[in-house]
Amino acid sequence: MTAIVGIKDDKNVYLFGDRGASDSDTIVSMTTPKIWEVSENIIAGYAGSGGLGQMIQYMKWPVFDGDAMEYLRASLAPAIIKTRDKMAGKDEEEASLLICIKTIEPMLFEMDTSDYSVFPFDYTAIGSGGPIALGS
Repeated sequence: MTAIVGIKDDKNVYLFGDRGASDSDTIVSMTTPKIWEVSENIIAGYAGSGGLGQMIQYMKWPVFDGDAMEYLRASLAPAIIKTRDKMAGKDEEEASLLICIKTIEPMLFEMDTSDYSVFPFDYTAIGSGGPIALGS
């Protein structure tokens, strides 16, 4: 069960997450985090397909240009698609991302790799444990 939680206040965005990897019967603790610092202005975390999540984590992210929504939809989404195609990723693999971008005001976004939709939130959670985290 994965739970990656994002909470935004007036000055910061916080991401919290586990390091578990699970299938229908087992949960194991990974040594690699599901949350990472992309750059000075961006922190991200993933839930869903471990292979796709790690590919996104370790790929070269485009340089942030100042407009968060434009960056996510017009720069990051195409970069993920290009990297996924290059690495022969399986089309059925999906992951959700929480992306924190710090500009003048901190922002928290969720991106889904099934359709590369992007939505802003003040707080949210992804992963199979997301609904439990939101309920608490």
